[in-house]
Amino acid sequence: MRHRAAVGTLLGVVVGLTLPAPEAFASVPHTIISGETLTSIATADGLSVDSLASFNGIAPDSYVYAGETIQIPAPGEATSLSSPSTSTSSAGSHAVVAGETLSGIAAANGLSTDSLAAANGLSPDALVIIGQTLSIPAGGTTTSSSASAGSHTVVAGETLTGIAAANGVTTDALASVNGISPDSLVIIGQTLSIPAASSSDVSLSPIYCPCGTLYLRSDAASEWNAMRQSSLETYGTDIYPEGPLGAYRTYDQQAQLYQDYLGGTGAPANAPGTSSHNQGTAVDVATPDMRSIVDSIGSTFGWSKVNGPTEWWHVDYVGGG
Repeated sequence: MRHRAAVGTLLGVVVGLTLPAPEAFASVPHTIISGETLTSIATADGLSVDSLASFNGIAPDSYVYAGETIQIPAPGEATSLSSPSTSTSSAGSHAVVAGETLSGIAAANGLSTDSLAAANGLSPDALVIIGQTLSIPAGGTTTSSSASAGSHTVVAGETLTGIAAANGVTTDALASVNGISPDSLVIIGQTLSIPAASSSDVSLSPIYCPCGTLYLRSDAASEWNAMRQSSLETYGTDIYPEGPLGAYRTYDQQAQLYQDYLGGTGAPANAPGTSSHNQGTAVDVATPDMRSIVDSIGSTFGWSKVNGPTEWWHVDYVGGG
């Protein structure tokens, strides 16, 4: 607690007795510094947020700004002293970085947005500012959070939907765990928490390749294998991916190809999360003859040329949703 000088005197004798006079208290001005909130100031001075707000004629959920001066009431002037009964013990603090939101920080710490906002004297829909420090309450009203499979830093060309698809989760699930809207734009350098995949996510099935077993989305794999068998029977020609990255690609594999392309050391490649390879619905065939066979019989099996108009090798599965 900040030290204050209490001004007090002994007054005269009343009815022959010397009685101490009531102590006179003075409020102390405090200039807000970056990262402080009404709640953090109240806690530091042993006051409730309500009493500090009331003394300054503002609402308890008011936002305070760096450079602003508020008055800290002396103990005798405050309506509530010490730690208020509604206070929440703190589990630590968090400095806001670019792209974060109050709800996202709450979700990452297993809290509801309301409880995190209340612990910092903020409105649940308040905007947080880069560099602002938030108190993270211990326990509190927790939300049912998804298990995390890791985090991802956004790079150029990515979208929330693309990142979700590449990680086998829905856009809604990815948005929810990060406390943002499903139609939010993501920013280069922004870090997203990636929820663990659920049992409802799309599964993969194997297809043949001379380079080893590769994978496609299960429905796409089934039709590819049927088309391959038809090609062997009708034309005596096998069809297969051109190499290890010719079918399903992980997010990281696509990201590496994209970075190679941007760096001028690789062939054109889509940003991770925007390639149908990430979804397991594309194959890069090994030869132009294989592409011709897909053009001839592919429509029967849901395979066609859709993406990459300048890439003869790239074919897509368009059947079965």
